[in-house]
Amino acid sequence: IRPEGAFVAMAGQIRRTPEFDEALAGFLGRYVEVMKGLMAAAPDEPLAEQYSTLMEKMLPAIEQSMGCYRGDVASVASLDSEGGFRVTQVAGTADAEICRAFLSKVVELINSVPAGPDGARMITATENALTYGGASAVRQETAVLTGLLEAQEGEEAAEFLRAFLGGDSLVGYYGLAGDVLVATMGADAEQAFRETVDRVGGGAVGGGLDPSFFEPLSPGAGVFLMMDFEALVPMIASMAENEEEAAEAERIGAGMGRMVFGGRFSGNGLEFDMALPMETLAYWGQKIAAAAAEEEAEEEAEEEYEDESDEQTEHHDDEGHEISIEIGD
Repeated sequence: IRPEGAFVAMAGQIRRTPEFDEALAGFLGRYVEVMKGLMAAAPDEPLAEQYSTLMEKMLPAIEQSMGCYRGDVASVASLDSEGGFRVTQVAGTADAEICRAFLSKVVELINSVPAGPDGARMITATENALTYGGASAVRQETAVLTGLLEAQEGEEAAEFLRAFLGGDSLVGYYGLAGDVLVATMGADAEQAFRETVDRVGGGAVGGGLDPSFFEPLSPGAGVFLMMDFEALVPMIASMAENEEEAAEAERIGAGMGRMVFGGRFSGNGLEFDMALPMETLAYWGQKIAAAAAEEEAEEEAEEEYEDESDEQTEHHDDEGHEISIEIGD
């Protein structure tokens, strides 16, 4: 899977053990708690309450689904030609029946959450919504709380998110194609699902995720991640209000560049690799130096202000003392 405009790519080959499954379950539990905390920040938003309820119901089902996965996974997040956001993910399965049961359970749990007072649902799911190439997919649509974002961060932030997602909801498809779990979401998610199923059905089409994504690192056992900030420039620039802001977006994207990370467990430790262009390192060095200089200037200005304030206070005290003496006379 290598769509044009990919700004994030991930590939993993993980040897699952009981300890790994336990650690993953713990991480998912913490994730659920974090999401519930975020939703609690919107007490008057009924859709947020639905999401919190669903997260709590989903955790046991996710833990029971561990046997579904084999350990190999690849994922990309990209922008299409019009700036629409898309995620494509494939994962090898160890037990297709466990996976099918899990997908059915997800649909059941989503639809079991009561709708809001106006009948609105934050998430809707339909089983067997798409059948293609021997694969049957669940269709899921998630309402994005752009109204909440607008109330907290302003209209500009909400419009940015709408443009990024292509609307006020995020559509996704997921299902089994042979022994591979395929999931797509975002712009043209249905077409992306069909294309990915075709590639899975074709066997070694493209040989999997292109290893050049992670150069100079070589993907192998472990998890590898690529982030290309420059690929985000067209989308960010399209949201600019003027040419100056667009030019600044291009400068930031080029400065941050492309970063690659790799991690693997070795014995009781974690080996971690990172690669980034020297230009990116220089960019961050300049940003840190500029921030330090600005902080130093602010501290000096604050000290000067405090000194002036002390002088004025002493002057006023003297005047007050003189006035009090005059009144006493």
